[in-house]
Amino acid sequence: MDGELLSRLREESVQCEETFRKRFSQAIDSRPVKLAAKWREALAADPVDLTALSEVREEARLHKADHDVAFFAFSNHIEKVYQKLMASYLRKA
Repeated sequence: MDGELLSRLREESVQCEETFRKRFSQAIDSRPVKLAAKWREALAADPVDLTALSEVREEARLHKADHDVAFFAFSNHIEKVYQKLMASYLRKA
């Protein structure tokens, strides 16, 4: 995996989690915050935790229509990042 790309993705995941903590801090359903935190943790792992990323991706897919447009965009972003990561890992294998 390209180190620069991974570094950028890790930074984005931290920013996303912080944004969701602010946006959904008073919400009854804190799923967006929990998923953003799990996503950040999986990207921060060394090596990247592909199983956890896959689990977050699936949960975000299932619930992306349950929340506002920010969560919908997050779900779409997860999908794009996941595809890039998998393609990168497959090229290395």
